Amino acid sequence: MENQKVTLDDFFAHYAGMTFEEVDKRLGGLTLEEIDANPLR
Repeated sequence: MENQKVTLDDFFAHYAGMTFEEVDKRLGGLTLEEIDANPLR
């Protein structure tokens, strides 16, 4: 299973239209390592 990387384009496409505050709440304070371990789908 390949290690998936989330690109900035993927990230902004996923959170299109959300403010940074909303994104921050959605991520719930996850670290970058946790985000890498659980790629956005």
